[in-house]
Amino acid sequence: SIYSNYYQSLPAKVELLLNDASLDEIRQPLVSLQNLMKRDFKPAVKSIPGASSKSSTDAMEIDEDGNSGGLITSALQRKSREARRIDNAYHTHSATAKELMTIARQTEDRNMHALYRLLSRCVQMLNLMSCLKHAHANPSLPEIQWGLLHGLTFSQLITSEDGQQRVDALLNGVVSLDEKSLTSGFSTDADSLANTLSRQCYLFFSASSRLTYSGFRYAWDARSMPLSSPRRSEFANQAASYFRAAARHWYNPTIIVGRLFSKETMVNFEDAAESAMDARSPLALAAKALMELGNAKGVADVCLICASNFGGAKVPRDESKEFGESFIKDMFDW
Repeated sequence: SIYSNYYQSLPAKVELLLNDASLDEIRQPLVSLQNLMKRDFKPAVKSIPGASSKSSTDAMEIDEDGNSGGLITSALQRKSREARRIDNAYHTHSATAKELMTIARQTEDRNMHALYRLLSRCVQMLNLMSCLKHAHANPSLPEIQWGLLHGLTFSQLITSEDGQQRVDALLNGVVSLDEKSLTSGFSTDADSLANTLSRQCYLFFSASSRLTYSGFRYAWDARSMPLSSPRRSEFANQAASYFRAAARHWYNPTIIVGRLFSKETMVNFEDAAESAMDARSPLALAAKALMELGNAKGVADVCLICASNFGGAKVPRDESKEFGESFIKDMFDW
């Protein structure tokens, strides 16, 4: 991984300067403004203004230089291409006064929508810091890789593509778990952390993270059952179902394969697999967990679904083998 050795070279001791009271003091005014916007500008913040359909665009505009065009996640970058095609339709003919007024209102609504998203990310980043702070103090939970966030400001964590990638890598270490990272197995504290992150930080702890955690949770439970137990097979199938659903969100190649090898580099499968395991690749660890449970079909499905994210034919969703994704209360569709 591009970050696999980065945090290891930094001091091991981490001192968190903001306590809960300080974080809450910063967060409360932002939450109040967020609630005001939700109440008074609901049409603009509830859905994406000007989008012809739910899937047409999911772009949050952030002022940032770079090839990404200011879109901080790969998912937003992919969907922005469709948004540009829709926007170009406005410029194919001379606009009338009525059309110009519609465009002006739409532009204002989109600006309000972008502001609300930015505000939501600010609030949820503060929530995330609070959750990670408590996890850091709990010895039963996996170690938080604080080094991944070293050198970044809150602004960069919230608005930059590099900040998003580092947060993704940190949270991947929280949910992609095996016997090396769990000294005493999954605990109620781990479940509580995942649930809290899902409710309070869903713009960072995404559907991918929630589904991945659930997959490893059921895989661990299956391993604790006797080989002859019917519940072992039941839990193994549930783990595979969650991993299938999670694999549809695994688009980040550096997290999936560990580190990207150049085309000129000759790499054998063993080295590639070892690199992925060292980087705590969710795909590699999920495949390992399912193979240990004898669920070879689940391994094949998860690998094919993940591979289809990078090109080729899409693997159709099978509701009988793949758990649907549940939305968080009060979370908008975007």
